[in-house]
Amino acid sequence: MIRVATASVNQTPLDWSGNRNRIIAASQVAMQCNPDAILFPELCISGYGCEDAFHMPEVWSNSAESLRLLAEKLNGISGSVPVIVGLPYIHLGLLYNVSAVLSNGEIVALVPKQHLAGDGIHYEPRWFHPYRGAPEPAAEGILFGPSIIDTGSFRFIIEICEDSWVDNRPATQHAGSSFDCILSPTASHFAIGKERIRRQIALETSRAFHCTYISVNLLGNEAGRAIYDGQSIAAQTGNLLYESPAFSFDEFAVHCISFDPEPNRSRRVQTHSFRESITIPSHSSLESATVRISEARKDFGFRIPGEEAIAPSKEKEIPLPTDYCGPLSNPVHNLSSPERSDSQPLEKRHGDPNLEFLYAASLGLFDYLRKSHSRGFALSLSGGADSGVCALLVARMIRFGLAELGQERFLESIHRKDLGGLKGEEIIGNLLFTVYQGTDQSS
Repeated sequence: MIRVATASVNQTPLDWSGNRNRIIAASQVAMQCNPDAILFPELCISGYGCEDAFHMPEVWSNSAESLRLLAEKLNGISGSVPVIVGLPYIHLGLLYNVSAVLSNGEIVALVPKQHLAGDGIHYEPRWFHPYRGAPEPAAEGILFGPSIIDTGSFRFIIEICEDSWVDNRPATQHAGSSFDCILSPTASHFAIGKERIRRQIALETSRAFHCTYISVNLLGNEAGRAIYDGQSIAAQTGNLLYESPAFSFDEFAVHCISFDPEPNRSRRVQTHSFRESITIPSHSSLESATVRISEARKDFGFRIPGEEAIAPSKEKEIPLPTDYCGPLSNPVHNLSSPERSDSQPLEKRHGDPNLEFLYAASLGLFDYLRKSHSRGFALSLSGGADSGVCALLVARMIRFGLAELGQERFLESIHRKDLGGLKGEEIIGNLLFTVYQGTDQSS
């Protein structure tokens, strides 16, 4: 069995140390399920919502330094287990949205996004360059470009969010080389009903390519502009394998997904026309490159001119538990396992559009409160439905936070430990302040 841990993190743009610490803490939790790979969301090192700050050289250098520090720190946590993290990366004078693969304290591959989201609230073409070339060496000989990652136990490719939503996707280009899994780090903003589209993409992708498809989304109100649900989705050969709860108030949520790659491999062997049915567009110059990371050092599956062969060393083996029987029943959020409230936390899931809105709006209010360090909310009441709903959403947010995090962690998160010892209704009364505007039509 293969295990992939997904780690959805609630990041803040340009919070370099905070973002790193959450990635490290989530990796420590993820290693508890003994995974074969750990997948983080798109641009999790810098934050997705940096906007025009992506043009600043300081963002490029800080992202590269965070990547170096993470490779060093994670070596003692995950060892040879590949960890996939996202960041903005400069290559040959152009900025790319990249997923970096870390293993054994090294950066073993940099996979750039090929298709940029430029519709709705997304302006990626303003900041990034789409990658259209073949694999090539980057700084220090690291592979830069589309590639297949071979861990020794399974082979996977990376499709970054929009890459999975288009026809000429990396999976189509790589299909002739065979892979077991598509890992998709995403920053897909919440919209009512959008989760159904992501689920359908997972189902159709896994069916068409005889593989397992796993995606993980960013979490929370990252920068005030958009809300991310933090959901993980997995599908295998056209069947839904796992769909996690969403809209967590915690700093990260880890899920472990287990699958058997042998049925996928058997289907590919039986489908004799599989390779012939996958056509590489005539304008594509993509070559199939394989990066093998099962050894202590990286070894490219293709030779870069002038590069000396790297002698393989003994693989670091990690024993797998025998009693593991599928995804974790609940996400693991915090290493210290703080005491929760007596009431059973609400398992927030997609499905009902009214509840989706309630969960997303309450998460947005919670994150905005804690990230802005505000003391609470002030609301002008008109007597109408709009202001009444706003008051209700704040109250629901507080109740959700108390149920999920417990009183101590909830108040610590929003920087209001001074409210410790108060009951739920009293906490609401100290966080929501209203002014009523009476008129001739509203008594």
